[in-house]
Amino acid sequence: MVTDFSIVFATFNGSDTLEQMLTSLVDLSRHSSIKFEVLAVDNNSTDDTLVILEKYETLLPLKILHCEKQGKNHCLNMALPYIKSERVIFTDDDVIFSPNILEQYKLSFDNNLDYDIFGGHVLPHFMEAPPLHYSRPFHL
Repeated sequence: MVTDFSIVFATFNGSDTLEQMLTSLVDLSRHSSIKFEVLAVDNNSTDDTLVILEKYETLLPLKILHCEKQGKNHCLNMALPYIKSERVIFTDDDVIFSPNILEQYKLSFDNNLDYDIFGGHVLPHFMEAPPLHYSRPFHL
């Protein structure tokens, strides 16, 4: 299978958010013609993270890796040899992907050949009412 994108993330005790994130990737796989793989690196989780990841192995092109050394950077570095695409999206275990995210990234890559790194606007999705300071505009 040709892989247009590799989506890579580390997770440590991510069971509260992981299911919603992986479901958004399943939706992507059903509605996008862009092919992708998912590399999930479990960082010694002690909750249901591994059970949730294994549930999605049949729903996604998902490879689960295990990193015993604590730390996100160790996990992401461990995933590097497994990446099958030149286009890599590093993300987190609490992201909900918009339905057209891969098309947008593909456009960015294809129309900006002089660039190798892209980022995007991040909007928080709170599971409960956010702290008061989040409701005010924040500017640097």
